[in-house]
Amino acid sequence: MNFSPKFIALAKSILSLIGIAIAAYLFLTEPTGTSSNSSLFLCPGQSPRGIINCTAVVTSAYSHIFGLPLSFLALAWFLFLFSLSVLQRKGDKVIEMLSAYSSIASIFAVFYSSLAMFEIGYICIYCSTLDVILLIIFFIGLAEAKRLMQQLTPQIDNLK
Repeated sequence: MNFSPKFIALAKSILSLIGIAIAAYLFLTEPTGTSSNSSLFLCPGQSPRGIINCTAVVTSAYSHIFGLPLSFLALAWFLFLFSLSVLQRKGDKVIEMLSAYSSIASIFAVFYSSLAMFEIGYICIYCSTLDVILLIIFFIGLAEAKRLMQQLTPQIDNLK
């Protein structure tokens, strides 16, 4: 199934906006124990004996990289992806290629999901939703990269 580049850019824009909203919520309400925002942090489906425990995941030792909360890094990444998708709608081939390959960060989503599940022992609904969004963007990016490579192959062959 072939979708137009504008449709792909729109889909990535919408997914990125959802990612921005969730990452911003996580960042702004991160439960730290001393923050007044902690009371705003709600986790649907969380129970004392269940596998869903957002608080355990977002307060774990793995929730920060170089002192920065993963929620902040996710917010920055989704803002970057949104910016690329908006620029991509203008039809610039360089931006299209960059956008297609920028989705490689989804590999991090798979790694972190595995870490949360097997090392921390819980999952976070919000984090898992962000991971699914990143994986969808990744697969869109793979299809996009394939399409771009097919378009560029005749041009490269002409250079030989």
